[in-house]
Amino acid sequence: MTADEAQKCLQAYKEGRASESETLARFQANSFADLEYAKVDIGRARRQGFPEVIFGDGKTPNQIIGIAKTLREARQPVLVTRADPKA
Repeated sequence: MTADEAQKCLQAYKEGRASESETLARFQANSFADLEYAKVDIGRARRQGFPEVIFGDGKTPNQIIGIAKTLREARQPVLVTRADPKA
């Protein structure tokens, strides 16, 4: 969600055009990126105080790269754990 979209969402709530639960659901829905092989929590740092970490075990190098690119596009740090050096 862009800053402009977030502002419009909050304005709709303030004006009574959207309920609190609708507004919350809209913000939460934009906290994840579905890559088919992984659901990346790009809003985790904001909610939990610690960013998403890529669990590398069982993922292909291309999957790890895809997740890492998604995190970087969301301006999040990238940390990969349990990566198999043979993969």
